[in-house]
Amino acid sequence: MSDELAQNLRRYRRAKGLSQEQLAHRASLSVGPIRKIEQGDDGVRMETLHAIARALGVKTSDLMAVVRPNRSSTTTRTVSICESCGSR
Repeated sequence: MSDELAQNLRRYRRAKGLSQEQLAHRASLSVGPIRKIEQGDDGVRMETLHAIARALGVKTSDLMAVVRPNRSSTTTRTVSICESCGSR
């Protein structure tokens, strides 16, 4: 899931027009966790993800969403991952 988290964070951050430093400031974090997440580090605390999500104006689950191709068409669907159990 770290790849999806990295991609989603980068996508939401860029859509808001924020640098890593600006996002870190809005989330009251140092820039280190933002960089680590965007580099695919999966050792991130849930509190950190909540702070980032709030700063971006999205749900924490949006940051962790897995986007997979829909088999019946060229559109995509979002599959939510249960944080505690890993089930869909």
